[in-house]
Amino acid sequence: DLTVNTDGKLSLLPDDAGDALSITTAAADIQALVVDAATAVNSSVDGLIDLNIATVTDSFEGINMDIQIDDDAGIDTVMAAYINIDNNATTADDVVYGLYLNNEDGVAAADALIYLNQTDTDTAIADGIFMNVANGAITDAIDVADAQIVNAINIGANNIQTGTGGTVNLARSDAGTVTITAADDNADALLALIGGGTANVRLSVDADSEVDV
Repeated sequence: DLTVNTDGKLSLLPDDAGDALSITTAAADIQALVVDAATAVNSSVDGLIDLNIATVTDSFEGINMDIQIDDDAGIDTVMAAYINIDNNATTADDVVYGLYLNNEDGVAAADALIYLNQTDTDTAIADGIFMNVANGAITDAIDVADAQIVNAINIGANNIQTGTGGTVNLARSDAGTVTITAADDNADALLALIGGGTANVRLSVDADSEVDV
């Protein structure tokens, strides 16, 4: 069913399975759907685009996007999804998030809030997450300081790569102990400092520090 009320609001009420709305574009610069909520400042608190979904279907997908990059002679930059944040609020210190994922307090929890799945069997992806930062800087690339987090990062048997001259800084905001533990559940564990190239590994202690062995 299709209804349009006196205010111009459109309702689609399909009775059968299938595409309730289908748009096929030509080979041209076409915007299939344009929403202008900036000319008149919008005050939506329930979502300018509001999806309310319930399902018991295996492999259900709330939003399905399939983007195919066709070959041509040029070097193209393509983005499957682009979110641009322009925070012009200077009178008050607004809290602005580019992407906010919320796990509701329910009977069970989500298995992961972000899941990256690399299914290509013969071509590697350079970076699972890549950050490109201008002179405005980012204070913490990843902030996992919340006290309810069990492991800030779980690397399994993988390496942590610091690049050239990187520093791993373990610090406290008050007096106390910073502990590095090499633990094994069923045997003795070895904490090793291994140098590369031809130089030896040196353990440096400044004037305000002590080393207990």
